[in-house]
Amino acid sequence: MCCSNVRCDIHSITSNQSKKRITPKSGPCAVFGTPCLIAKGKTMNKKTVVKYLLAGTATLFGSSYISNSVASPLTDKKEYNINVNDNVKQPIDSVAAETQWDEIEPIVVETIDKKSDILYIMNTGDTICRSGGSRAWRNNNPGCLVYSKFTREKGALGKGGKFAVFPGEQTGRAALADLLRGDGYKNLSIERAIIKYAPPYENDVARYKQRLRKMTGLPLNKRLGDLNSEEMEKVVSAICVIEGWRTGEIEHRESHKSMLAARRNKMITDSLQRQI
Repeated sequence: MCCSNVRCDIHSITSNQSKKRITPKSGPCAVFGTPCLIAKGKTMNKKTVVKYLLAGTATLFGSSYISNSVASPLTDKKEYNINVNDNVKQPIDSVAAETQWDEIEPIVVETIDKKSDILYIMNTGDTICRSGGSRAWRNNNPGCLVYSKFTREKGALGKGGKFAVFPGEQTGRAALADLLRGDGYKNLSIERAIIKYAPPYENDVARYKQRLRKMTGLPLNKRLGDLNSEEMEKVVSAICVIEGWRTGEIEHRESHKSMLAARRNKMITDSLQRQI
């Protein structure tokens, strides 16, 4: 009912009339903010006014699913249904995004070589800078594998110096184990594998072999392809120690804005997937 635009025509009321004649003005409804549906000069009785109130109330306060059949106030004959459903996903605000942030697992998506530092960029927008320590530690590359097609296939995201940079230590360690089990090394003895892996023009091969034999207890003439899982793990661990793994400093910078944006995008994507 457009109550703010209704005026009573007192001149239309007579002593023998049982109905009050109401002449609404044209213009927007002050209650519902919509144009008045009743033409100027249209007469309404009390029963019609009640119907307008019911229809307006159902429209205004129908936050839950409402199904109601009411007669059209204009015709007093045709009926229509009002159905309102509030099961629409609400927009995600920053508070919801922040409180549920722990559900996302941070993953390294890019690395940048900054001379003596390696910058790791996460999918959350955070950055982790590794400085100092050994090259193996800064690069998450325990075996100091050179950046190549092989290391890229094993998960390397970039390089620091000439060496591959892996997103995590375990990824780098797994790449070393896969290299030693691969076609390029499996038919070599431990001694020959060391010469290939750590060539004399870059390393003290004699010392390398001596340390590896002492740490693993394995004969150097044993073929890598003949090693069992436990023996191969000993070789991998020994190489990681010999190549050097000295920890340095880690600086973690959290990007709050990027964190919220990433969380918001994930929640929206999940919501769309549930609706498909």
